[in-house]
Amino acid sequence: MPPFSQALSSSPSSYSPQLDPVQLDPARSCPPRQQQVDGIYHHGDRVHDVRLVLPALCIWAVDIIGAYGGYRSVSGVLIGALICVVIFIRREHRNRLLLACVVAVLCSGISLLPRLIMSDQSTLTSLTSGKSAATAHTVTGRIASKPQHGLTGTYLTVRTAYGDMTVYAKGQQWDNLVLGQRITAVMKLDQRPENHFTQGEWRAIYLRESQPPHGIWAFSAYESRKWEEALTHADATGLTPSLHALARGMSIGDTSGLSPEYKDNYRASGLTHLTAVSGANVSYVLLLAGIFLRHSSPRRKSIVSALLLILFAALVGPEPAVLRATISGAVGVLALWKGGRSSAFPALGAGIMTLLILSPSFAVSPGFALSVVATAALIWGAPQLSHCLHALKVPAVISDTLAVTVVASVSTMPVSLYFFGTASTFGILANILVAPVVPFITAMGLVGVVVSVVCPLLGGLAVSYTHLRAHETRGNLV
Repeated sequence: MPPFSQALSSSPSSYSPQLDPVQLDPARSCPPRQQQVDGIYHHGDRVHDVRLVLPALCIWAVDIIGAYGGYRSVSGVLIGALICVVIFIRREHRNRLLLACVVAVLCSGISLLPRLIMSDQSTLTSLTSGKSAATAHTVTGRIASKPQHGLTGTYLTVRTAYGDMTVYAKGQQWDNLVLGQRITAVMKLDQRPENHFTQGEWRAIYLRESQPPHGIWAFSAYESRKWEEALTHADATGLTPSLHALARGMSIGDTSGLSPEYKDNYRASGLTHLTAVSGANVSYVLLLAGIFLRHSSPRRKSIVSALLLILFAALVGPEPAVLRATISGAVGVLALWKGGRSSAFPALGAGIMTLLILSPSFAVSPGFALSVVATAALIWGAPQLSHCLHALKVPAVISDTLAVTVVASVSTMPVSLYFFGTASTFGILANILVAPVVPFITAMGLVGVVVSVVCPLLGGLAVSYTHLRAHETRGNLV
């Protein structure tokens, strides 16, 4: 049965029973009313259900308003949403999609309002507007991002009860800090917050107390130590310091060892995402796993993919960037596996809502916007491009990888121009050239991370082989 006939048979009350069968032919032009039904769009022979994406975008908009307008602006939005709900209740014919958007705005505003009130009335925020901002203050919180240890000092994000704060610290006592530790430190405000979700930038004076991580953070810290031990073994086999840093960047997203020169080179060539935890890393791993599961049932694919995602988050560390990359990469691969059917966009909508509920500060994060745009583009265009490459006799793994690379690179260029004022046109070509080897290098790097937990020596051997290929790729492009 053609897709349009299925849509009509599922909701016959929305259409006239006297329609001529010829009008149901998808190859012919159809009235606009048949192309869009309650948030369901027909794109050729594929169906895109965006009914969950629109409420997610409404939640995103409310979080942006709260970030820059504070609790007073959100209060105004809540009043407007309540008025809309009353109007909907009094109407006989209701647009369910529009009602869902209004309810999403209402729920998001209600959950966000207490947090904004607490943030605006917190002790830290009051410091940013008074003369006491120049004095030192004691702050307690948990390290929410992997500390980046460099030659000039350590940069980290500390999550307090009132919001996240970016901290710059110098001294040996900060060199051994890891993700998930709870610390108490004396700090001084450097820069006032840009929005109501953060507490600004602070300079640490000295570390008063630090507690060891627990749970999944403790496992991630243990894995990081074993991985560094594996890299040390790899150094003995000829791994250069630059490759050592590259191995950490491509496997667990730790770029603290990369020199400023290398960072500038990767940025100029559009390959920065290779040394950071992004949805592309997750997509590559799941795509390679999909090769071995190509003939498996959807249930088995889902179970294996879920286990791989949990393992990835545990190994790299449960920081916000990892959660964003995990969900974005999973949704993008789901689009390829499902061939762009209607389940991919609802997954994207659910992912957006989950991330914004867990961390509303994602709403003003450039990385989050890049992930959402790239994932939506993958759902819309990657299956079609992959199908075209299949028709040209390109192997499945290469066609899928190229489709992900090309669509993601092209779609994120306007977003990069908006946030950063620049975009690498050469980056598209560079990403296409490295696309055939990067999935293998990334996946083998993660295999090395897993193996190093049991035997660091074997993990070091995997690094020596895998990142030799990465070095060759970098030498050709950077």
